[in-house]
Amino acid sequence: MVMEEEVRELERLAEADHRAALSFAATVPLAQADPHLQARSYRAIGNAHRALAQLDQAFRQYELGIGAAASAGLSADEGLVRMSRAGAYSIVGDRKKALHDLDRAEKLTTGAERARVLFQRAAVIQRFSEGLDALRAYDAVVPLLAKYNDEVFLAHAISNRGLVLTYQGQQGAAQKDFETALRLYESLDMPSPSAVVVHNLGLVHTRMQDVPGALARFDEAERRLRELRRPLAGLHVDRAETLLSAGLVDDALTLAKTTARRLRKLGLGTDLAEALLVWAHSSLIAGNPDAAILAAEAAQVFDEQSRPGWRDRAQVLRLEAAAASGLSTAADERVARRLANRLSAHAHHGPASRAAIAEGMMALDRGGIRAAQNSITRAGYARRSGLIEDRLAYWALASSVRQQTGNRVGAMAAARAGLNELQSFSGHMSAPDARVGVAAHAGRLINSGLRAALAAPSANTFFTWFERTAAPYEVGVPSSAADPGLAPLLDQLRSVEHETTDQATDKARAIELGRLRSQLETAISKQTRSARTRDHQRSSSAAIQEALATARSRRILAFADVDGSTIRCDVNGARFVTTNVGPSEQLARTVRSLASLFRRLASTPDHRTETRLNRLLDQLGTTLLGDLNLEGEDIVVLPRGSLALVPWLALPQAARSTVTIAPSLVSWARAETRERASTRRTAILVGPRLDNAMQEASEVARSIPNTTVIDPAKSTAGAALEALQSAETVHFVCHGTFRSDNPLFSQLELADGPLTVHDIFDAGVVKAETVVLSTCSGAEVSARPERAFIGMSGAFLSAGIKSVVASVSPVQDASGTAQFMRSLHEGRQQQQPVRHALATALHDITDPADRLLASTFLSIGAG
Repeated sequence: MVMEEEVRELERLAEADHRAALSFAATVPLAQADPHLQARSYRAIGNAHRALAQLDQAFRQYELGIGAAASAGLSADEGLVRMSRAGAYSIVGDRKKALHDLDRAEKLTTGAERARVLFQRAAVIQRFSEGLDALRAYDAVVPLLAKYNDEVFLAHAISNRGLVLTYQGQQGAAQKDFETALRLYESLDMPSPSAVVVHNLGLVHTRMQDVPGALARFDEAERRLRELRRPLAGLHVDRAETLLSAGLVDDALTLAKTTARRLRKLGLGTDLAEALLVWAHSSLIAGNPDAAILAAEAAQVFDEQSRPGWRDRAQVLRLEAAAASGLSTAADERVARRLANRLSAHAHHGPASRAAIAEGMMALDRGGIRAAQNSITRAGYARRSGLIEDRLAYWALASSVRQQTGNRVGAMAAARAGLNELQSFSGHMSAPDARVGVAAHAGRLINSGLRAALAAPSANTFFTWFERTAAPYEVGVPSSAADPGLAPLLDQLRSVEHETTDQATDKARAIELGRLRSQLETAISKQTRSARTRDHQRSSSAAIQEALATARSRRILAFADVDGSTIRCDVNGARFVTTNVGPSEQLARTVRSLASLFRRLASTPDHRTETRLNRLLDQLGTTLLGDLNLEGEDIVVLPRGSLALVPWLALPQAARSTVTIAPSLVSWARAETRERASTRRTAILVGPRLDNAMQEASEVARSIPNTTVIDPAKSTAGAALEALQSAETVHFVCHGTFRSDNPLFSQLELADGPLTVHDIFDAGVVKAETVVLSTCSGAEVSARPERAFIGMSGAFLSAGIKSVVASVSPVQDASGTAQFMRSLHEGRQQQQPVRHALATALHDITDPADRLLASTFLSIGAG
């Protein structure tokens, strides 16, 4: 005979631990229970299945519960089962059936049971609108549940209200609600809803612009949910949105895409629609052409689910994609205006502001300055939005509108306000890719500021703004304290990678190693992104002027993209000159062609390839430098985007110059004025699987005193990090790999596995002065502007290295490379600066093909 105590325990478990509830239910002989206990049990089992996304089973249990209650005339029990089934209907996106069940449940219940039904109605309203109606419904039901001392449903209501407040932009009130709900759940020993509240606290921190705090809470929520074996899809959608807010576009896109595909298979309609929305948003930021299509699909799904508020958000995203493409129509502009008004009327302030900004962008494209001005007024909420993307979009539009009205000073002031927001936000990031990634949201803002500066009477203004807008792209100096949780993960990754390179590894093991590598990379990324930072540097006007004074004997060439054209700013003493050197995309195509030809020449030397390379180099040099007389000049090049991949020393126009590459003049000046290393020792680390590596190391060691060669068996990551703290110059002869998908996992292959960019950042500030990377692609970086200096060379600069010598191309494992490196170090022994030693070593090469390949090496940093 089923007892009351058993059913009560089943109900408790259904709220607290869903899988435990299902296991316990299997031991309860429901056929022997009376209809009242049957109805309660079926409802509890259905709720457990619903929480685990097992919706078919949930509906079957609810149907059994309704049947048991109705046949016995138990109206209150039937009402409660219908209440729970309404929640399941809302999950699959069937608003009509959800409301029908709630209408019936209200008529069948009274007192405390009816209060629970009213809570469920509020939850359904929230699911389909998340507007003021949901907030009012929760405000009404919270005191009612408190009156009946229903702590479980009171916690549910307060938690859900917190989520509504989050989307309404009331983060302080939302955080208070979530913390109250968490205390209630934990006092009731309810781990499952507690995990959900921790997850929702992550959302609050995202909108408080605390990305590390948000990710830390998502990690904690994921740990809790995994222990309970609960689905993670909703968590992944919100994590993807947070990653996107920090500009971690690739990770957000991958996570949203895989989550959407999984949700589609599971048939979880409401979560699927939201995943499609984040997928579309990520695609828009990444510049993918499918953003508008995905947004339209999300809008259609939301419409089918009778979720007008969410449908309108998807429509806003579709219009943003149209505005970004420059292909919007007057009809699109009118739709954006209507959406902004409708969303604002329902207190969806964030999406309403985004719609107004999209309208303003489209109006500007058609010369509608007055309409664009009006849109700025209606987008005012974006100035204080919890999402940095909204703030940057607002200031970008304000700057553009002011410039169109002839208010150049006002345009620059708006751009400055946005840039300050950007720098403040990135200053809270710890992970290097997150610190610079947010610049992915700042393209229009930076372009608008540079455009306004370009119109200034003096080119000095343009250079100052170029320097200020370089700051978001710079990783900065890492914390001096290593992350104790990161080192073990990096050691595990090294072990996996080391085993992967073992030729004896069988296919099954190789697949397993690939899976482990992926898991470890994810864990490492999570560890770095949830940590906080204390280091933040800005390119202030004073710092820029100090850098110009430090560089007074140098020729400075800065390159920036403005409205699709590459602008060169030539700083020669006190003279500043700006020149439009051509379309940015055309230059990017040339640089990509050069990279392909250099790879071909390095692998299979061929006279025809060499001829094509020389022709293309002359063409690029003529475009970038052709009108300048650079003979004998000491040049500092400050490139952006694809120009960071140019082999500057290979350009004929720079052949009789010395060249140093730097992310910005301020960063160059910091490196230039850094104290010299106290030791004159050189350490050479020789990696495995290179036939001529020891020959190169021996050549260099014979030429310079006080050199230690660490052979392939002993060149471990630990030995490399020790050398960076004890030698003046550290020379790596090893395989190098640039990871375009995730530059922080770019690596140098050593005896025990790879030394990654993460290892270098975790080492903190090092004492060595110069690093030489005789490796393939040691200077390679992403052509995406926000990643312009995330790679091995950029990591060493950020770690305090003064100068890095590295190649943007593959490096031959050949005797010519060894001779070139020996010549470079001999020049350094003669007290030549790195850039002079590099130029001399190049001129000493007699073979044209060898000289061409060696010219892909750059002096990066101070030089």
